[in-house]
Amino acid sequence: MTSDQAALTIFQQAVFMLTQWAGITLPEDCQYPADNEAIKKAKKTFLGDDHSSLWKRNITFNPLRLLFDRVTLDPNRKEDRENYVPARAIADNNPEIPYPTTELPTLEGLKQTIIEQLEDKIQFNKDHWDNLSLLSLIVEKFGYYIGLDTGLDTSKDIAFFDLVRSIAAVASSLANNDQQEDLILVAGDLSGIQDFIYTISSEGALKSLRARSFYLGLVAEEISVRLLERLELPRTNIIYTGGGNLYILAPNTTKTKDVVQTIQNDFNEWLFKKFIGKVFLALDCSVVPVANLANKNFSNDWDEAIKKLNKQKNKKFYNQLNSVLNIRKSYSPKCKICHRDDTEELDPLNTEEDTCSTCRTMDEIGKELLRVKYIVRSSSESNIKINGTYYHILQEDNFKNFNKSDALYLVNNWEIKDYQFEKFTPFTIGNYAKESEEEPGRIIRVGELARNAKGTDRVGYLRMDVDNLGRIFSEGLGEEYNLPRLASLSRQLSYFFTVYLNKLAEAQEQQGKNLVFIYAGGDDLFICGSWNELVDFSFEIYNSFRSYTGYNPYITLSGGICLGDIKFPSYQAAFKSGEAEEKGKGNGKDSLGLFGEVFKWGEWLGETEVTKNFDPETVKYLEPEPMIEPFGVLPLVELLNSSKIPYSRSFIRNLLITAELQEQKIKEAKDKEEPYMDLRYYLHLPKIAYTLARLPQSTRQTDDYNKLSKSLKSPHNAPY
Repeated sequence: MTSDQAALTIFQQAVFMLTQWAGITLPEDCQYPADNEAIKKAKKTFLGDDHSSLWKRNITFNPLRLLFDRVTLDPNRKEDRENYVPARAIADNNPEIPYPTTELPTLEGLKQTIIEQLEDKIQFNKDHWDNLSLLSLIVEKFGYYIGLDTGLDTSKDIAFFDLVRSIAAVASSLANNDQQEDLILVAGDLSGIQDFIYTISSEGALKSLRARSFYLGLVAEEISVRLLERLELPRTNIIYTGGGNLYILAPNTTKTKDVVQTIQNDFNEWLFKKFIGKVFLALDCSVVPVANLANKNFSNDWDEAIKKLNKQKNKKFYNQLNSVLNIRKSYSPKCKICHRDDTEELDPLNTEEDTCSTCRTMDEIGKELLRVKYIVRSSSESNIKINGTYYHILQEDNFKNFNKSDALYLVNNWEIKDYQFEKFTPFTIGNYAKESEEEPGRIIRVGELARNAKGTDRVGYLRMDVDNLGRIFSEGLGEEYNLPRLASLSRQLSYFFTVYLNKLAEAQEQQGKNLVFIYAGGDDLFICGSWNELVDFSFEIYNSFRSYTGYNPYITLSGGICLGDIKFPSYQAAFKSGEAEEKGKGNGKDSLGLFGEVFKWGEWLGETEVTKNFDPETVKYLEPEPMIEPFGVLPLVELLNSSKIPYSRSFIRNLLITAELQEQKIKEAKDKEEPYMDLRYYLHLPKIAYTLARLPQSTRQTDDYNKLSKSLKSPHNAPY
């Protein structure tokens, strides 16, 4: 049995179990296939000695416990959350965020959906039964939000899809030698992505930035596909791919190690020439005992793989020293967009003279990305060439110019009827962009974003990522660490950024939101938009993410926003928003840097509970003062905007002067190492009282005024 056949057998069994559970009778030639020794060993790894009865007989499924509830970075903390994932199928296109619930979901609706999809839409037959791509999609679509009933409490948070994937990956790796006790974890990391994406400055930079991000996503995909092809492994052996990272489970053979080394050298030769050393591929192998895949020891194997990658990144292009040490020719003039000076292939592009072929290609790709639905990997020439392989972008299902051997990727699509060919694969990307009203069919430009902003004509740039991600993956699952949970955790985090944010942004578009996703994937994002709408959206992302992860205190986001005019260079926007994000990280994380200030998200949003997590000195200092609402930044702004208080520009200017004086005095005290708590929490009182007293007398007799007056004078609100 080949690796492909082993994976196909596992997924045939899984689909059989789902259909039997839903009450569907499959055709006679679509029956439960028998196990071989490799499959038995793979099942035993994750299900123990009783795998036969757990896997096939008395098929029942559980509502799925939220895996995020299990994550903790404090080994002494007991799990006290009990959330469930909604029991439903993944929507055909751009699914909504599956917010967890504390109520136990019923599964009857999912059964009915399976019947409707498999009996009414595609009339399941033998051709479907032998199509691994389709079977994998079916198990993902219907088995992502439920778990297999094993009778064990410890397995109730493992999605059926991730369990099936893990068993298939092990069985495929053992297919040619079921006596192996060790497998290989292939780990890869494309570093230097930011150097390639962000260091450009030109008119139309938004579409070029998106194209560069998209292009590197295809580079990572091509590396994964080359590995799978050379190792003769199915796609189900990919544990995770996203954000420039990839992890693949493979047989422990000399061939695996040789293939990994060959592909790394081949791609780094190409990357060095293509991007003059900006992008580097770290790729390595780590031996993993099969038994470790089912227990906490796998966390050590995972950490070891990451250490190997970091070691390679510290000596980039070591195996390409001849290329690195060659004297590189320098030409004049330089490319006006990316500033490379090693090519004479310079031609005009839009309003820019002297642009290199790479930048011209990125401009062409950027024009096609507004409504991309399909991507074809082919030998037929196109403007997207990745180390000898071509990719085509399609907005419609026009495949007549391609061969059956070409691979087709469906972008953010889980519609079963579209997967009835041999080489169809889901491809998830965070790709929302507002369409231009000035140039229909094109992505909105920076100038239009600025003009659509409220108040001043400015564009906002947001960078955001998950805090403590390394620790979450290495120790967050504690004693229950294993391959299925790790695969599920990585996929669920990645889906938030690559899939669910698209829907969140689409909903905003109905309200006139002007946003462009430059990059969204893995565990981070870079988005731009009309400044006020981007600020609103950043809070919506945070609130959605916290709800999505069950408000787990150990899974948080930090972000940073900078503002610029239409001529603000993209590399500066990336740097400044990244700098604001780093200040958020430096504020104990779970924070947002905005308008030159850094506060916890709870302080921005007015969540009074956040004060309990202030440093002990501040908590003790403020303890005698009663908490007065509204508290925080946004609630005070909302009170001003919604009330009938006729404040003027001078009112706001006085608040600003007060804040600047406060900051100046605090800095002077810190420089002299003098106490500054009184300055931070009470210096504002005289100026605030004066500012409020200047409001009209009729205003000062209203309830809104009393509420505002108490809040502005409260020491708790002094920093805001």
